[in-house]
Amino acid sequence: MGWMSVIGRKCFMNKQKFLKLLSGTSIIIIIILLSVQIYPKLPINFKLSGYTGFMIKENKLKHQPYFHPDFKPDFSKWDNNKISFCLLGHSTVLINFYGVYIITDPVLFKRIGPPEFMNNLFGIRRITACPVEVRKLPPISYIVISHAHYDHLDLPSIKALIKKQKKNPPLIIIPSETSYIFKSMSDLRLMELPWNKKLSNSEITIIPFKVEHYGTVANTVRNKKSGFNGYSFIKNGKTIMFFGDTSFKKLRNRDGIRLKSPESVDWKKQTGNRNPDLAIIPIGDYYYDNHTSPAQAVKIGQMINAAGILPVHYNTFILSPPEKYKSSPDSIMKSLLSKKIKFRNYETSDLKFPEIGLSCYLD
Repeated sequence: MGWMSVIGRKCFMNKQKFLKLLSGTSIIIIIILLSVQIYPKLPINFKLSGYTGFMIKENKLKHQPYFHPDFKPDFSKWDNNKISFCLLGHSTVLINFYGVYIITDPVLFKRIGPPEFMNNLFGIRRITACPVEVRKLPPISYIVISHAHYDHLDLPSIKALIKKQKKNPPLIIIPSETSYIFKSMSDLRLMELPWNKKLSNSEITIIPFKVEHYGTVANTVRNKKSGFNGYSFIKNGKTIMFFGDTSFKKLRNRDGIRLKSPESVDWKKQTGNRNPDLAIIPIGDYYYDNHTSPAQAVKIGQMINAAGILPVHYNTFILSPPEKYKSSPDSIMKSLLSKKIKFRNYETSDLKFPEIGLSCYLD
């Protein structure tokens, strides 16, 4: 019986060690999970320098209110014989283009990467909720990605859209040299569209154009050379342009390296001389000059002879220092549009500002 007693004591000791280890691991996991819920609400003002420090402070250590949009789209009222569209936050726009549904840069959940593991659990959190749940979205034909930055290419959102449409998955259109990001996903309908190519079929034509931005994300798994696109969507003689992210002037070369001095851009020529009926142009985070300001967005709209502008890329994430702005981008844009700026078919003061969640229509 002696040897059995020894084995029994060893098993008991190993069990105790295992339970102790399990208990310690559980406590660590619980602390991490609780901290995710607690630390954004702590009134902490650590001195953190640089852009990374700013991002940690604004999105992790500092409480930011979580807003809910005043509007929610009612898709039952969207007519397939017209153009309907709705800003879902940041650069995510849902478009019903005469019965063809397109979603741009879908970012649909509470957080984005980096880091990207555990569905962005520790990532940057949005301050304005998405006005519609994924399960309530209509069937989408095309997911269109402008570039690989985390606030524009969000894998959890794309995975959710594909899961929702297993039997009829959307085609994902991405810039050149961006496929590597999707290597962990299987059975995708994925198409890279460089600037010199286009997609044209019986239901729509999609033509990429060069914007002034870059595709890499330093110090992350996306720190690789990749493309950056704007897109023209064309159907029934109408054109919608989506700019993704862009600066007003050319600041970088193809590899994202800064030029010695900014260069002017002929936006009319660079976008293909198409006179769009709607131009979707960013207006936020222009403290960093690789984004357009509201005034620059209006200027681009006039240069390309757009019939009108849908402002995007504002009031969804805190990606640049709020104290650097005298007013919010949307309030500046509203002020600009109230001054009867002339576009091709109307004066902007006649339009209601397209708030997040508000359904908008074109004949």
